[in-house]
Parts: sequence; C-alpha cells; structure tokens
Amino acid sequence: MTSRRTPPGGAEPEPPLWEQWAQRAQDASEEGERLQKILARVGYGSRRVCEDLIAEGRVTVNGEVAVLGRRVDVERDQVCVDDVPVGVL
Repeated sequence: MTSRRTPPGGAEPEPPLWEQWAQRAQDASEEGERLQKILARVGYGSRRVCEDLIAEGRVTVNGEVAVLGRRVDVERDQVCVDDVPVGVL
C-alpha cells in the first residue's frame, strides 16, 4: 500500500486514478441522457447493440473514448461512432 503524504515542495498529491474516474462518472451522470439510448434513437441499433459499440471503444464523446454508463448532453457534447459525428434528432 502506498502512502498519500504530501510530496516535497508542499504540493497536494493527486487522488488515485480510480477516484478520478469515479468523480468523472459522477459528474457526467448528474445531467444528460444515457449514451446508448441516444445512439439507439438515431438508428445505430437496439440499446444492447449500442452498448456493444461503446464497450468495443468505437464511440467517443468530445474526443474521448466513451464508457458504459456515460451520460451526454446532446446540446453540448459531440458524439462520434467510428470517428463519424452522430446527428442527434
């Protein structure tokens, strides 16, 4: 187990990576609609098929590979499948 002591120079240590991911997921889940639901609505297949697209890493949101459970704001976020922007209805 590693120590989370303050490093030399007085800077605060960064939180562990899993805490950063959890915070990002929480921030994203507070608003928007589930990504697989949006993809299904615009014709990429059923929600289950869209979940597979996300799990395969073929979906990006604002240039970052999406993860299952991601929520997006269709007014603000850019969603792409295989680097092709998704037109949201």
